[in-house]
Amino acid sequence: MKRRSPLLGLFLIADVAITVLSMGYYSSSWTLDSDLIFKYLLFFDGYNYLTNPIDFLVLAILRLALVAAAVVLITFHYENIASTMFMPMLGVATFCYSYTLVKFLAFSEDVQMLYYPGVWFSCAWSILAALLFALVWYFILTAHHFDYQRLVSERFDSASRATTDVETAVARTASDDVSDRLVVEPPSPKRISTLQHIAALLKYCQHQWVWFSLGFVFLVIYAVARIFIPFYTGAVISGIVKKAGLQVLAHSVLIMGILTMATTFFGGLRGGCFDYATALVSRQVRLDLFRSLVHQEIGFFDITKSGEMVSRLTSDCQTMSTTVSTNLNVFLRNGVMLIGALVFMFVMSWRLSTVTFIAIPLVGFITKWYGAYYDKLSEKTQTTIADANQIAEEVLSTMRTVRSFACERREADRFEDKLDDTLRMNRKKAIAYMGYTWNNEFCDNAILVAVLFYGDMMTTDQLIKFLLYQMQLGENLYMIRQYP
Repeated sequence: MKRRSPLLGLFLIADVAITVLSMGYYSSSWTLDSDLIFKYLLFFDGYNYLTNPIDFLVLAILRLALVAAAVVLITFHYENIASTMFMPMLGVATFCYSYTLVKFLAFSEDVQMLYYPGVWFSCAWSILAALLFALVWYFILTAHHFDYQRLVSERFDSASRATTDVETAVARTASDDVSDRLVVEPPSPKRISTLQHIAALLKYCQHQWVWFSLGFVFLVIYAVARIFIPFYTGAVISGIVKKAGLQVLAHSVLIMGILTMATTFFGGLRGGCFDYATALVSRQVRLDLFRSLVHQEIGFFDITKSGEMVSRLTSDCQTMSTTVSTNLNVFLRNGVMLIGALVFMFVMSWRLSTVTFIAIPLVGFITKWYGAYYDKLSEKTQTTIADANQIAEEVLSTMRTVRSFACERREADRFEDKLDDTLRMNRKKAIAYMGYTWNNEFCDNAILVAVLFYGDMMTTDQLIKFLLYQMQLGENLYMIRQYP
């Protein structure tokens, strides 16, 4: 923290300074005008949401206040509070990003303001500052690491060391011969990071580069063909509505048919290549693991269960190879389609595209937060279920003892208490799901209303095409999020 304090101070100073100086460029000139800065800061002409950039300064002051509060907490040794506040601060950064785009759309109502350099400076820096704010909080204020860390309780560790010391003393006093034969166990190997896991898996994929390359080529052709399908689907619908004529309609339908055949043919080739490459990777991983196992010392097989080794050879190897190929396939396919959809959307209407991107990060953040909270609730639910099952097992296995002491009602009440705990966890999960559904429905409908509001600037066929691309964009984002 102390070594990175200059970077933290530099970010805070630059945040406020750039935000204030950008106000001096709210004119068609590229020369800094200090009078404009005082005009906006002191509200000489009052406040107009469509023209006044003071909102960006408010966001900068908000970021400054939150970082200052975190520094105070860390100074007084409340680092754990700052660490637990990362998700809310990520929400603040997401809000700054979305609000910046809303403000930019407000500026765009006056077309002349789009030629002001200060508008672009303010919006660009506000988005960048939101990203830097999240990074600063994660890497400097909370000092997280991407690598795995072993979580050891100090109390358990000290007790373990004390127990080890006692056992060692007893062993040494028992017999000198036994003490001489004591063997110190080697330290457990360090767990490798996620990036090292990925690098090791990609090395296996390199050996099958021919099939992966063919699959990638077919994937690109398939994705490009899928990109054009919403465009010509909109053209067909528009032609039917406008009654453009049989020739125009037949032309659009013919192109759609060609694109559909292309996606069908190359989609099958893509899936076949990736599936066969996955089988080759799985074969190589299993073979290398088996060769490693048969060359182990005999003592290894005395302490390792055969079922565990067989499980590693079957399910674990299959999971590893399938995970790599599936993620690679899904990410590349949806990534190419996502980029293509964005290009078409921005060409048809950059305003409508901006409206779409206002809500996407917000929905993604709430989904992430909901997922983390739901996982915690699920873990607690499983714990309560396990406690209830443990009580049931204890009672049913010792039924003679329970009956002899006439404790049937007492044990039933204990079991009911555990079931009530499970019910409370399920109630919290239901409430969380209700709030998550409300958010998704509201954001989806808000985007639709905003698109229709700006849709009067587009023709009928452009609006239909844009809505179709918006649906494809949502599908691509969902698939990318489902297969991280």
